Amino acid sequence: MKTDELVSLLAAGATPVPAHAVGRRFATALGLGLPAALLLLMATHGLRPDLPHVVVEWTFWLKVVFAATLA
Repeated sequence: MKTDELVSLLAAGATPVPAHAVGRRFATALGLGLPAALLLLMATHGLRPDLPHVVVEWTFWLKVVFAATLA
């Protein structure tokens, strides 16, 4: 098979991709995946009983900011 034939075969029936298609897919994935992951985490591990006491400490927020920065 020659290169020109391969290109024409691959290009047959090609349609343009809608604008911002990648952004919408990422937004959908985050919108569905994040709540599902949190729900699964809560179902398997539950909440920490001392969470109200931990939230007021600066080390907790340092960990949250670090994880958010990496995300």
